[in-house]
Amino acid sequence: MKNARKITAEVSKSGLAAYVAVSQDQERGRKVSKNIRLCELMPGYQGPDVIMDFDETGQLLGIEVLL
Repeated sequence: MKNARKITAEVSKSGLAAYVAVSQDQERGRKVSKNIRLCELMPGYQGPDVIMDFDETGQLLGIEVLL
């Protein structure tokens, strides 16, 4: 397999929050430098709060969903 990355997901005990990590770079010391909320991209969006985390190069690190 060329790419050893894998998707991981964590859900809070309350079930009201979840985080999907699409890159293991956070484990290697890469830090989130920018967050973008889905509602910023889609005016009028009415679903759960969806926050995308990016590093300083613009690589997507993970997605958080809050109910």
